[in-house]
Amino acid sequence: ESKGALRGVYRLLALGGSSYTEEMRAKDMHKVHILAKISLPVGLIFYGTNGAFFAILLSRPVWNSAMTPLLFVVAALLSGGALITFLTYIFRRSDPLTPDGVCYEDQLCLDLGKIILFLLIVFLGLEAMQFFVGYQTATLAIVTSLDLIVFGPNWWVFWIVHLLVGSLIPLVLLLFLRHNVKAVVLACFLIFATFISVRYNFVIPDLAVYKLEGLESIFYHPRLRTDYLPNLNEWLVSVWVISTGLLVTLLGTRYLPLFNNNGGSHHA
Repeated sequence: ESKGALRGVYRLLALGGSSYTEEMRAKDMHKVHILAKISLPVGLIFYGTNGAFFAILLSRPVWNSAMTPLLFVVAALLSGGALITFLTYIFRRSDPLTPDGVCYEDQLCLDLGKIILFLLIVFLGLEAMQFFVGYQTATLAIVTSLDLIVFGPNWWVFWIVHLLVGSLIPLVLLLFLRHNVKAVVLACFLIFATFISVRYNFVIPDLAVYKLEGLESIFYHPRLRTDYLPNLNEWLVSVWVISTGLLVTLLGTRYLPLFNNNGGSHHA
């Protein structure tokens, strides 16, 4: 009954078609490959541009660096790849042709885990260079911002959430348990689940430092303070956006015919 009710939606998505042959599928896969090749550079340019918006701000020394766009690109690949790996495992379907339950998606997760490991190492290397160069400049505004990240009131966001839970534990899992799909998926989950700490450490501390000494005493109002923390409403909005995206993904895998009759997936 549910398929009958959704028949109109399926027909709309199929552009009015009522049949789907292997020849049509091959043509569609060719189009998918072309679109995928186009989307990759577009995505890199998009996140590189976001980083450039921060990099050109002369009044924010930590952001004002040629490394910032590169950090944004690597961070997007790392967090996005980790999320894709996690969702691939969550929405996988075991292939009945393999008694041990190992399916195409499991192998795909293992392969993606190798890429995630490489991106994680690159990202941590870039982050280490950012701190090293920042401290070596001995610029008061930069050193103060970095000290606020490492030793400030929210030091645990950097050391515990980001480095320990979001970096060190996934690094160990991806290095020593790279053939265990559940360990790889757990590592990817920790990476994208704690990635908000990366953005927090990048944005908030540099905004919290007054670039002119004594500026904080000229005007005083709670809304003019720089020691900002997201309030409950802002956290709830973020949770709602993320949960809505996951719900759409879940509904798509539930109602769209992505799987064949044997339970296996159609893959390009």
